[in-house]
Amino acid sequence: MFAPTKPISSACFSSKQRETSVSSSKGVPLAYTLYEPDDGESCKAPPVIFLDAILGVRSSWSEISQAIANQTGRNVYAVDARNHGDSPHAPDMDYALMAADVELFMRDHGLPRAAFIGHSMGGRTVMRLALKTPSLVERMVVVDVGPSSVPAIVGNYFLPQQLDAMDAVLPRLSPDLSFDEAYREADRILAGRPTLENPSMRSLLLANLWRNGDRYDWKMNVEVVRRSIGTLVRAEDLKGLTSSDVDALFICGGLSPYVPSAEHGAIRRLFPKARIVSVEGAGHWVHRDKPAAFLSCVKDFMAQQ
Repeated sequence: MFAPTKPISSACFSSKQRETSVSSSKGVPLAYTLYEPDDGESCKAPPVIFLDAILGVRSSWSEISQAIANQTGRNVYAVDARNHGDSPHAPDMDYALMAADVELFMRDHGLPRAAFIGHSMGGRTVMRLALKTPSLVERMVVVDVGPSSVPAIVGNYFLPQQLDAMDAVLPRLSPDLSFDEAYREADRILAGRPTLENPSMRSLLLANLWRNGDRYDWKMNVEVVRRSIGTLVRAEDLKGLTSSDVDALFICGGLSPYVPSAEHGAIRRLFPKARIVSVEGAGHWVHRDKPAAFLSCVKDFMAQQ
């Protein structure tokens, strides 16, 4: 994984954000936070659903989600994928399953259509949904990922190293530590591990730390995510599908290796209406590295008729 250039900090929830989760008798219910425009006047356009990257939690989209709600007038749902954040743990994980989880989320909330913003793994989940059930997708923004490839080093080295580091932390966190003390100790341990020298990358992982009864734990299902890396990197469940005419914006980081020009052809074969833009000076976490440029792109795209 390539670290964002700015640390990710915890943000306080405003009165317009409601922290909750869906319950359902079938499928995997996704935990979510609803962001409403600060003026309380939601427009009639479909809401936005944010889907985050692997290892991510929905709270990392807090400021961006509220800004999108305010600037577009749409309600915004930031959700945790299965095995991530506050969503349930499940034994299997691929894009077909995660897209089905989103369909369940929409049914449970009475959402016939939605606009989507998906980062990395979340972007591929949105692609799967748009290719299999395009009637649910009003439009989509995919952030720094294509349908067919990611740098090999991500699946072969970066992600395994980061998951190994998370495994190494928990046995060294005494339950007698306060949460702040445990957080600092976990950060110190992670800082000594390969690929985690950058504090911004560590903050992404540390957003998963929580107090689970009498011990510290990770919200993320590390074991299943580790087992699923190959499936998520290869994205076999995006192949062999008919193209979609969903309006699409692909926002790429100008400093990121995730979407080389060779990947543009694969994008346009599946999404003929796709527009591909590059944000100068941004890495893989475009929305964190260059939030103003990211918000401008999203606002303009959401306003298009």
